[in-house]
Amino acid sequence: MKRSIIAVSAAWAALGVAAMLAACGGGSHGPKSVPDPSARQAAATRGDWYTYRHDNRRTGCSGVVGPQHPRILWSVPGKGPVVFDSRGTAYLFYFGEQEETVNSVAAVKEGRVTRLLDADKADYETTCAVHLDGSVYTGMWWQNAKRPRPVRRFGHSGSLLWGVDLATVGIPLILPDGSCCLNGELSEDEASILCFNADGSLRWNIPWSTYNYTMSVALDGGILGTSTADDQSGDTYFRLFRLDPRTGLPVWEWRSDSTPNHFDAAPSSAVVLTDGSMVVVDGRGVYRFSANGDLLWMRRLGSENEQQVRHQVPGGRQYPPAVSSDGTVYVTLLDNIRRYGEALVAISPEGDLLWQRDEHFQGAPIVDAAGTVYITSGYRLPHHLILIHTSSPSGEPRNLILAINADGTTKWEFSAPDELEVGTVWCMDNEGNLVVSGRIPGDGYWDERFFWIGDG
Repeated sequence: MKRSIIAVSAAWAALGVAAMLAACGGGSHGPKSVPDPSARQAAATRGDWYTYRHDNRRTGCSGVVGPQHPRILWSVPGKGPVVFDSRGTAYLFYFGEQEETVNSVAAVKEGRVTRLLDADKADYETTCAVHLDGSVYTGMWWQNAKRPRPVRRFGHSGSLLWGVDLATVGIPLILPDGSCCLNGELSEDEASILCFNADGSLRWNIPWSTYNYTMSVALDGGILGTSTADDQSGDTYFRLFRLDPRTGLPVWEWRSDSTPNHFDAAPSSAVVLTDGSMVVVDGRGVYRFSANGDLLWMRRLGSENEQQVRHQVPGGRQYPPAVSSDGTVYVTLLDNIRRYGEALVAISPEGDLLWQRDEHFQGAPIVDAAGTVYITSGYRLPHHLILIHTSSPSGEPRNLILAINADGTTKWEFSAPDELEVGTVWCMDNEGNLVVSGRIPGDGYWDERFFWIGDG
């Protein structure tokens, strides 16, 4: 494994992200404590889960505490990531109720759609991010189909401030100054990492040979990304890189050892801890890097035999990890075909295996301010977006939402009623309610919904 310095910017951009990106992903492994109510209220006032995987550090770690006695509060039809502004309004890709046909970005409050941000019908699910001033940025998930994909900024009232059509669009990364960075194509077959100023003008366009899944922000404002690339022999490696947010120029790049299996090398996004170090997960294990991009340690996941099988069998991209406030890394270990979760693994900040639960888990975990981990248990069908009731190794049906303590024991299990087939725990709202994707049995292929699970 190697790291190379590509270029060094004259000075780091002082974007003030430290105040915005607080709470989760520390560097010391100490006891967990539940924050007092005033701290919880302060986090909710700021707007807690404002972008994909909670914050620009992509920690998957909420600043509030989750439910103690879960029940279904309400649901709305929709799909993809959900984010929240400081008033507790959710923004999501909305299918519309059965009598409606519009697919759009909706603002949702306590189960009621208050407005649609985009009157145009969207062909693919849209992801959102909320800026500190309450404006909302939207972008499409990356798609192979070559057709226009809008990136837009809406004011808090829902008025369109600006929009740009691209050939393909990734998850928007919103910097404190209002600029928007993402991977995409200004025109067909011209892959780039793009940055738009707060007024929608193009700040920079850096050609990039392969897409990164989603970018994150270092503590001092640098932009971090991961991607895969092929070497001269045709083998694949993953790379972690840093860009200067002012110019888009590379600062440094780290490359993994090459592997003959493309999917084995596909990495998660870089998760930034409070000491500036970073965690990345790929099909081989968990990596921790210093703030300068030096590899500190690598922890392999699974047995050597499982590693050999994963090198031979293609599959999907690694689920992103969640990192708690004490730096513990939680990872969904995928099975040999890299599509289903077969275990939940906890790794210490030093790279030691703390515990592993060998069960059928679905999607990426999230963690709350008390160190409780939330995840669902079930299978997702390949190439489908619905969940079926299946059986665990013991033969019992599994349609569960689980809260797991920091020591790996179960805090509670919520057995979903017949009206809900659970999907993925996407996030947590400002009040500590879980937002879980799922569907109502018997509904059509596209009739997915978000369910709010909380104490009521």
